[in-house]
Amino acid sequence: MRKLLLFTTLLMMMNISYAGEKELVINATSLMYDKDGSRVEAKGSVEAVYRDSRMTGEHMVYYSISREAKLDSGFDLTFNGLNFSGKTLDYNLSSESGNATEVKMKYDRAYISGGEVSFSHDRVSLKNANFTTCDLESPHYHISAAEIDLYQKQAWLVAYWGIFWLGPLPSLPIPVYVYDFKAGQKGKKNVMPYPEAGVNSNDGFWIKETMSWHLQPELNGNYNISYAANKGVGGEFSLQHQIDEDRENDANISLNAAEAPSGGIEYRESFGREIRERHDLAMLPVEVYKQFYFDLNLTGRERINYERVSKTPEITLGMRRTTLLDGWLEYSAAVGSIAEESSGKSLSRENVNATVWYPIFDGFSTDLNFDASLYGDMTSWLKILGGIDYANRLNNILAYDIGYSHYFKNRGQSAFNYEKYRFNAMDKIGLSIYSTSSAGRYMFSCSYILPDLEPQDIDYTAGLMVHCFNVDLTYRAMRGEFVLGFSLN
Repeated sequence: MRKLLLFTTLLMMMNISYAGEKELVINATSLMYDKDGSRVEAKGSVEAVYRDSRMTGEHMVYYSISREAKLDSGFDLTFNGLNFSGKTLDYNLSSESGNATEVKMKYDRAYISGGEVSFSHDRVSLKNANFTTCDLESPHYHISAAEIDLYQKQAWLVAYWGIFWLGPLPSLPIPVYVYDFKAGQKGKKNVMPYPEAGVNSNDGFWIKETMSWHLQPELNGNYNISYAANKGVGGEFSLQHQIDEDRENDANISLNAAEAPSGGIEYRESFGREIRERHDLAMLPVEVYKQFYFDLNLTGRERINYERVSKTPEITLGMRRTTLLDGWLEYSAAVGSIAEESSGKSLSRENVNATVWYPIFDGFSTDLNFDASLYGDMTSWLKILGGIDYANRLNNILAYDIGYSHYFKNRGQSAFNYEKYRFNAMDKIGLSIYSTSSAGRYMFSCSYILPDLEPQDIDYTAGLMVHCFNVDLTYRAMRGEFVLGFSLN
């Protein structure tokens, strides 16, 4: 009798499995079925697996006709590479989508929560939501928003009608905020929604507040309001239209009290094999891009090197940095019609530019750049620049780079002032020092004209890291430029 009782108890403690339909398996301490099999109730250590999705909890009801699984006493869900936990879950197997309440999740380096959540393979939408990339129990910053949408395909997070909190203090209302999880791969930063400020010789002191707008993953952009001591109040509106993974359109228009409007439209297309470039010395993220690109640029009064330049239009076809033997090669060919306000010239311009870089040994490398332009007034400018470089990483946080450059050929001159800005054909020597640590990122670079060691550029950059965000400082001493901004890690 005791043996029979022991056997019965062990049987009751074992998980019972349900596999009533293809690809769905339910394990639980107990399972109860309706007579027609349309409803299955699972209790105790519930685990349900469907394709790549996995649900766990203490109580689940599954309806076979509607193919819906409902958990009402807490749950954990693995779905489309995401991990959710929350209070209640309704999951539809047919559409592979669902709804949940009181959800917390982690995506990439972000911590996201929401009172009400709907999800599918394309989008996760959270109501009454919070977002941060700070992993502390009391984060240095977070965004609370009426709605947060996560687009996994684009690796974007969009917060609507939110407040940016610095520690426990609400610091700034934000109608829309976009966080790009692939910003580092694109050579960009996710800025904090605080004003950027700086000083330069053209604008004097300036301050600019930039905000995002977002209609859909393929159509979004920025707008800003600015003030410059030499130009007064201004503003800019920009949009980006992502046609597909390799094609996009950009447009922008700028206004200020002292100058005529400026702006432009650009179409970009990338094609060819995928290139992954790692910047080991500068300790930057891996950049991912297609080998070739086509660019059509139509601008009016674009600002280049403090000059106002119009391209009506300019077309460029090029190859991005691509492996050649043990080094790399990149080149471009451009043709366009260029107008410049300061010189009063409006001319056609054809340009060919190519750079070859090759390692020699033990940190030494050499490069050669060919740059040739032909202008509509039949003038031309040919430059052939060579250099030798030594780069070394001293440890995990400190590296440096020493370089020497020489113009083998400098014949002719540009017809436009923006191309001649601070140009000098003498030999140069330069030094760059990089430092990356938990305290921040720092860079110092300088170049001197030989043989008199006259300084050409002296630049300082500091990203002071406060755990999860940076205060970014850049000072270009020889140009009199200073910029202060904020970015998220």
